[in-house]
Amino acid sequence: MHTRALVRSLCLGLGAALSFFQPDAGADPVAYAQQADGVYVRIDFGAGTTDTIGPLTQYFFVGAFAGDDFSKEYVIEYSSGDLYSIDTTTAETTLIGPTGIGDETLAAMQWDPVNNYMLLMTDYSSCDGGVFYALDITTGAAQLIGSHAGCLVGFAFDANDNAFSIDVAADTLVELGTGTIGPLGFDVALISALFFDPATWELYLIAADVDTASNDMDVVDTTTGQATLVAPWPDQYSAFALVNPGSDTDTVFANGFEL
Repeated sequence: MHTRALVRSLCLGLGAALSFFQPDAGADPVAYAQQADGVYVRIDFGAGTTDTIGPLTQYFFVGAFAGDDFSKEYVIEYSSGDLYSIDTTTAETTLIGPTGIGDETLAAMQWDPVNNYMLLMTDYSSCDGGVFYALDITTGAAQLIGSHAGCLVGFAFDANDNAFSIDVAADTLVELGTGTIGPLGFDVALISALFFDPATWELYLIAADVDTASNDMDVVDTTTGQATLVAPWPDQYSAFALVNPGSDTDTVFANGFEL
Protein backbone atom coordinates (compact mmCIF):
# COMPACT_ATOMS: atom_id res chain seq x y z
CA MET A 1 0.00 0.00 0.00
CA HIS A 2 1.39 3.38 -1.00
CA THR A 3 0.69 5.93 1.71
CA ARG A 4 2.91 8.78 0.56
CA ALA A 5 0.95 11.89 -0.06
CA LEU A 6 -1.39 11.61 2.82
CA VAL A 7 1.40 13.95 3.73
CA ARG A 8 2.71 16.04 6.54
CA SER A 9 0.44 14.65 9.20
CA LEU A 10 -2.42 12.29 9.55
CA CYS A 11 -2.72 11.39 13.12
CA LEU A 12 -5.96 9.50 14.20
CA GLY A 13 -5.85 8.81 15.20
CA LEU A 14 -7.66 6.90 15.95
CA GLY A 15 -9.49 5.59 19.16
CA ALA A 16 -9.67 4.32 17.89
CA ALA A 17 -10.23 6.65 17.06
CA LEU A 18 -7.90 8.79 16.30
CA SER A 19 -7.37 11.46 13.77
CA PHE A 20 -4.96 14.37 14.01
CA PHE A 21 -3.68 17.54 12.39
CA GLN A 22 -0.10 18.70 12.56
CA PRO A 23 0.16 21.83 14.72
CA ASP A 24 2.86 24.42 14.11
CA ALA A 25 6.21 23.54 15.62
CA GLY A 26 6.30 24.88 19.15
CA ALA A 27 2.52 24.90 19.55
CA ASP A 28 1.18 22.59 22.23
CA PRO A 29 -1.35 20.03 20.97
CA VAL A 30 -5.03 20.78 21.51
CA ALA A 31 -7.70 18.20 20.81
CA TYR A 32 -11.42 17.55 21.05
CA ALA A 33 -12.85 14.19 22.05
CA GLN A 34 -15.68 12.30 23.70
CA GLN A 35 -14.82 10.96 27.13
CA ALA A 36 -15.89 7.51 28.32
CA ASP A 37 -18.68 9.17 30.33
CA GLY A 38 -20.11 10.65 27.12
CA VAL A 39 -19.02 14.24 27.74
CA TYR A 40 -17.49 16.20 24.84
CA VAL A 41 -14.30 17.98 25.93
CA ARG A 42 -11.44 20.19 24.78
CA ILE A 43 -8.00 18.92 25.85
CA ASP A 44 -5.03 21.29 26.07
CA PHE A 45 -1.93 19.13 26.46
CA GLY A 46 0.33 22.12 27.04
CA ALA A 47 -1.72 23.61 29.85
CA GLY A 48 -2.73 20.20 31.16
CA THR A 49 -6.41 21.13 31.22
CA THR A 50 -9.61 19.49 30.06
CA ASP A 51 -12.60 21.78 29.51
CA THR A 52 -16.14 20.42 29.37
CA ILE A 53 -18.16 21.52 26.35
CA GLY A 54 -21.29 19.47 26.87
CA PRO A 55 -22.84 16.00 27.12
CA LEU A 56 -23.39 13.75 24.11
CA THR A 57 -26.26 11.27 23.98
CA GLN A 58 -24.63 9.04 21.34
CA TYR A 59 -21.33 7.21 21.17
CA PHE A 60 -19.03 8.47 18.41
CA PHE A 61 -16.02 6.30 17.61
CA VAL A 62 -13.81 8.24 15.16
CA GLY A 63 -13.61 11.94 14.39
CA ALA A 64 -11.71 14.55 12.38
CA PHE A 65 -11.81 18.18 11.27
CA ALA A 66 -12.19 19.20 7.62
CA GLY A 67 -9.32 21.46 6.58
CA ASP A 68 -8.75 24.37 8.94
CA ASP A 69 -12.39 24.62 10.02
CA PHE A 70 -12.35 23.72 13.70
CA SER A 71 -15.87 24.97 14.42
CA LYS A 72 -17.26 21.46 13.92
CA GLU A 73 -15.81 17.99 14.20
CA TYR A 74 -17.01 15.26 11.87
CA VAL A 75 -17.71 11.99 13.67
CA ILE A 76 -19.22 8.58 12.97
CA GLU A 77 -21.78 7.11 15.35
CA TYR A 78 -20.78 3.67 16.60
CA SER A 79 -23.98 1.62 16.28
CA SER A 80 -25.47 3.10 13.11
CA GLY A 81 -22.34 4.08 11.17
CA ASP A 82 -23.98 7.41 10.36
CA LEU A 83 -21.92 10.56 9.84
CA TYR A 84 -22.58 13.49 12.19
CA SER A 85 -20.98 16.82 12.99
CA ILE A 86 -20.40 18.19 16.49
CA ASP A 87 -20.35 21.93 17.22
CA THR A 88 -17.09 22.47 19.14
CA THR A 89 -18.53 25.32 21.20
CA THR A 90 -21.88 23.79 22.20
CA ALA A 91 -21.54 20.00 21.64
CA GLU A 92 -24.71 20.13 19.52
CA THR A 93 -24.82 17.25 17.02
CA THR A 94 -26.19 17.29 13.47
CA LEU A 95 -26.94 14.17 11.43
CA ILE A 96 -25.40 14.35 7.95
CA GLY A 97 -26.26 10.92 6.55
CA PRO A 98 -25.53 7.18 6.47
CA THR A 99 -22.11 5.94 5.42
CA GLY A 100 -23.42 2.53 4.37
CA ILE A 101 -20.56 0.80 6.19
CA GLY A 102 -21.61 -2.61 7.51
CA ASP A 103 -19.94 -4.84 10.07
CA GLU A 104 -16.48 -3.30 9.84
CA THR A 105 -14.83 -1.72 12.87
CA LEU A 106 -14.12 2.01 12.67
CA ALA A 107 -10.37 2.57 13.06
CA ALA A 108 -9.35 6.12 12.05
CA MET A 109 -10.51 9.16 10.07
CA GLN A 110 -8.74 12.20 8.57
CA TRP A 111 -9.41 14.92 6.00
CA ASP A 112 -7.65 14.99 2.61
CA PRO A 113 -7.79 18.64 1.45
CA VAL A 114 -6.32 17.92 -1.98
CA ASN A 115 -9.04 15.49 -3.02
CA ASN A 116 -11.64 17.15 -0.75
CA TYR A 117 -12.89 14.09 1.05
CA MET A 118 -12.64 12.54 4.46
CA LEU A 119 -10.40 9.48 4.56
CA LEU A 120 -11.85 6.69 6.71
CA MET A 121 -10.01 3.52 7.74
CA THR A 122 -11.87 0.44 8.99
CA ASP A 123 -10.93 -3.08 10.07
CA TYR A 124 -12.77 -6.26 9.13
CA SER A 125 -14.70 -7.89 12.00
CA SER A 126 -12.11 -10.69 11.92
CA CYS A 127 -9.41 -8.02 12.45
CA ASP A 128 -7.06 -9.50 9.84
CA GLY A 129 -7.18 -6.56 7.46
CA GLY A 130 -9.35 -3.65 6.48
CA VAL A 131 -10.16 -0.98 3.95
CA PHE A 132 -9.99 2.75 3.21
CA TYR A 133 -12.98 4.83 2.16
CA ALA A 134 -13.40 8.29 0.71
CA LEU A 135 -16.20 9.84 2.74
CA ASP A 136 -18.39 12.66 1.42
CA ILE A 137 -18.94 15.01 4.38
CA THR A 138 -22.02 16.58 2.77
CA THR A 139 -23.94 13.30 2.44
CA GLY A 140 -22.05 10.65 4.44
CA ALA A 141 -21.64 8.43 1.36
CA ALA A 142 -18.51 6.24 1.48
CA GLN A 143 -16.58 5.03 -1.57
CA LEU A 144 -14.07 2.17 -1.29
CA ILE A 145 -10.58 3.30 -2.37
CA GLY A 146 -8.11 0.74 -0.97
CA SER A 147 -7.20 -1.86 1.63
CA HIS A 148 -4.65 -2.61 4.36
CA ALA A 149 -3.30 -5.62 6.25
CA GLY A 150 -3.41 -6.12 10.01
CA CYS A 151 -5.78 -4.95 12.74
CA LEU A 152 -4.84 -1.27 12.64
CA VAL A 153 -6.06 1.56 14.84
CA GLY A 154 -5.06 5.21 14.44
CA PHE A 155 -2.81 7.24 12.14
CA ALA A 156 0.16 9.43 13.01
CA PHE A 157 2.50 11.10 10.50
CA ASP A 158 5.94 12.39 11.43
CA ALA A 159 7.83 15.39 10.02
CA ASN A 160 9.17 13.24 7.16
CA ASP A 161 5.71 12.05 6.10
CA ASN A 162 6.19 8.55 7.52
CA ALA A 163 2.83 7.09 8.56
CA PHE A 164 2.43 5.02 11.72
CA SER A 165 -0.41 2.97 13.18
CA ILE A 166 -0.92 0.39 15.92
CA ASP A 167 -1.74 -3.25 15.16
CA VAL A 168 -3.88 -4.07 18.19
CA ALA A 169 -3.97 -7.81 17.41
CA ALA A 170 -0.17 -8.12 17.30
CA ASP A 171 0.56 -5.33 19.85
CA THR A 172 3.04 -3.75 17.45
CA LEU A 173 3.89 -0.40 15.91
CA VAL A 174 3.43 -0.45 12.13
CA GLU A 175 4.76 1.92 9.50
CA LEU A 176 2.28 1.99 6.66
CA GLY A 177 3.85 1.10 3.36
CA THR A 178 6.83 -0.50 5.14
CA GLY A 179 5.56 -3.05 7.68
CA THR A 180 5.95 -3.91 11.33
CA ILE A 181 8.46 -1.81 13.29
CA GLY A 182 8.41 -3.84 16.51
CA PRO A 183 6.47 -4.84 19.63
CA LEU A 184 5.07 -2.22 21.99
CA GLY A 185 6.02 -4.36 24.97
CA PHE A 186 2.53 -4.58 26.45
CA ASP A 187 -0.91 -5.98 25.63
CA VAL A 188 -2.69 -2.95 24.19
CA ALA A 189 -6.46 -2.61 24.42
CA LEU A 190 -8.57 0.49 23.85
CA ILE A 191 -6.54 3.15 22.04
CA SER A 192 -7.64 6.68 22.84
CA ALA A 193 -5.03 8.67 20.92
CA LEU A 194 -1.92 8.36 18.77
CA PHE A 195 -0.08 11.58 17.90
CA PHE A 196 3.27 13.28 17.47
CA ASP A 197 4.44 16.12 19.70
CA PRO A 198 5.17 18.88 17.12
CA ALA A 199 8.00 20.29 19.24
CA THR A 200 9.97 17.06 19.73
CA TRP A 201 8.40 14.75 17.11
CA GLU A 202 8.07 12.03 19.72
CA LEU A 203 5.17 9.66 19.14
CA TYR A 204 2.65 9.48 21.99
CA LEU A 205 0.07 6.78 22.64
CA ILE A 206 -2.83 6.92 25.10
CA ALA A 207 -4.18 3.41 25.55
CA ALA A 208 -5.29 0.76 28.01
CA ASP A 209 -2.80 -1.88 29.17
CA VAL A 210 -4.50 -5.25 29.63
CA ASP A 211 -1.76 -6.66 31.87
CA THR A 212 -1.80 -3.82 34.39
CA ALA A 213 -5.48 -2.92 33.96
CA SER A 214 -4.42 0.71 33.62
CA ASN A 215 -4.90 3.54 31.13
CA ASP A 216 -1.60 5.24 30.37
CA MET A 217 0.26 7.70 28.19
CA ASP A 218 3.36 6.19 26.60
CA VAL A 219 6.03 7.50 24.26
CA VAL A 220 6.70 5.04 21.44
CA ASP A 221 10.11 4.59 19.82
CA THR A 222 9.50 4.77 16.05
CA THR A 223 12.65 2.77 15.31
CA THR A 224 11.93 -0.20 17.62
CA GLY A 225 8.24 0.06 18.48
CA GLN A 226 8.98 -0.06 22.21
CA ALA A 227 6.55 1.92 24.39
CA THR A 228 7.83 3.66 27.52
CA LEU A 229 5.42 4.78 30.23
CA VAL A 230 5.14 8.53 30.67
CA ALA A 231 2.32 8.64 33.21
CA PRO A 232 -1.06 7.14 34.05
CA TRP A 233 -3.78 8.92 32.08
CA PRO A 234 -7.11 9.65 33.80
CA ASP A 235 -9.43 9.58 30.79
CA GLN A 236 -10.27 7.35 27.86
CA TYR A 237 -11.42 8.98 24.62
CA SER A 238 -13.22 8.26 21.40
CA ALA A 239 -13.58 10.54 18.36
CA PHE A 240 -10.25 12.17 19.29
CA ALA A 241 -9.34 14.94 16.85
CA LEU A 242 -6.23 17.10 17.10
CA VAL A 243 -6.45 20.68 15.86
CA ASN A 244 -3.89 23.13 14.54
CA PRO A 245 -4.17 26.07 16.94
CA GLY A 246 -1.35 28.16 15.46
CA SER A 247 -1.82 27.97 11.72
CA ASP A 248 -4.00 29.91 9.30
CA THR A 249 -3.41 27.47 6.47
CA ASP A 250 -3.79 23.70 6.60
CA THR A 251 -0.65 21.99 5.31
CA VAL A 252 -1.82 18.48 6.05
CA PHE A 253 -1.83 16.10 3.07
CA ALA A 254 -0.21 18.61 0.77
CA ASN A 255 0.11 16.06 -2.01
CA GLY A 256 -3.17 14.22 -1.54
CA PHE A 257 -3.67 10.51 -0.88
CA GLU A 258 -2.51 7.55 -2.91
CA LEU A 259 -2.60 3.81 -2.37
